[in-house]
Amino acid sequence: MLGSGEGGGGVESSLLLSHYIPFLSPLSDSTSYFSNQTSWNDCKEPKNIALWNITLFSILLGLGCLEFLLCAIQIVSALFGVICGDCRKKGKVEKNQYLLDDTALNGIRIYCERKDSTSGNNPRQSADGSWGEWKPIRWCLRGFIVAFTLRVEEHKTVGDKTAVNNINVMCSKGEYLEGEGLIWGSYGAWSNRCDNGICGIQTKVQEKQGLLGDDTALNDVRFLCC
Repeated sequence: MLGSGEGGGGVESSLLLSHYIPFLSPLSDSTSYFSNQTSWNDCKEPKNIALWNITLFSILLGLGCLEFLLCAIQIVSALFGVICGDCRKKGKVEKNQYLLDDTALNGIRIYCERKDSTSGNNPRQSADGSWGEWKPIRWCLRGFIVAFTLRVEEHKTVGDKTAVNNINVMCSKGEYLEGEGLIWGSYGAWSNRCDNGICGIQTKVQEKQGLLGDDTALNDVRFLCC
């Protein structure tokens, strides 16, 4: 298009020179440009690249510090387990462990008899977790258990998981009995009603997760109608 003669070559050279922009790194000689915001504008392309890099670096640094803190908490929790053994009585509701590993509700028992019975209050129970202690028995003053709902903390990828935290049951005469579990999570829908009462229980319990694992103990419950 521009021709092959000297005139054409001269035009082509001038076009290239008029569009030539030298590639520079204006911040390469700076000792620290994090606090020197006036130097950020020296970078023309890409636009606002200095601010973008500093923001990204700050986010990654914060996430790294959070990950380090969570790992440190898990290590401390594991050391308590190694030095103290279980350090907790085998039971059903574990109190708040604060910075250590929480399991909340560990197990449930049901009693298929009257409160004033002299037969020994033999409980019915399924598998249970290894932490906490049994809380006092709560009785339906009239009637029997016909339905229940669980307070469950949803699964999360970061942080301590506890699964089932508490239980609330409905008695046949309209009474409600809530357990003494912990407060994390929320109650789900009520179970189907057992008009003739509950005669059996089945639990889903997570096995111990070992030295650096996150224990949740009780994960789900099924009551069997009579």
